[in-house]
Amino acid sequence: MSRRVSSLIAMMVVLASMLVSSNNAPSSAEVDKLYDYTICLTTQHLERQFKFKGSQLEDKIDRLDADVYVKDDEENASPYKSMWYAQGKPLGLEMFNQLAVEKGHGVCLRVKHKTAQPSQAEVKAAANAILRMWVDARLNQSAVIVVKVPGDSFYSIIDDLRNQGMDVAPELELGADSKDSMTLLIESDSVGQKHQRLTYR
Repeated sequence: MSRRVSSLIAMMVVLASMLVSSNNAPSSAEVDKLYDYTICLTTQHLERQFKFKGSQLEDKIDRLDADVYVKDDEENASPYKSMWYAQGKPLGLEMFNQLAVEKGHGVCLRVKHKTAQPSQAEVKAAANAILRMWVDARLNQSAVIVVKVPGDSFYSIIDDLRNQGMDVAPELELGADSKDSMTLLIESDSVGQKHQRLTYR
């Protein structure tokens, strides 16, 4: 077994043990120790896109920009890819760079909105992009330790993830070891922090 795979398994075991010992709600400080990179997804609604006679996409386009940086060093972020969505459905993709994450290292997925009141379509697009970034991380042999989302979007993103094939993960019994690598920990970044574990069914 390679060192990268071993370190990946170790991170998942530590995270699982924290979930058990803290009633499925590990503190943000505990979780933050486990990831080395952040993939930040910034959502925004695009005005005046496809604005022509007969267009069926006018005022229906959202763009999600994915940037990567070490830990929480957002000032030194590098662009990864941009994704376009029409009413929450994937429409297009532009790649800028390979995923700048060392293989086998823990990843935090962070969602941000350009405005304080994102549309329902933006939130749906964010949920879809979370799954896509999760796949990218897995292909990179990297564990997604936590997904941090805005507090106001927390429940909507949970609902949209469930609509896209995820479900609430069963609580772990004390002393149990979760070997389910298809589980995501969703965490709100607001005061009165909320947590939810979801698994892919």
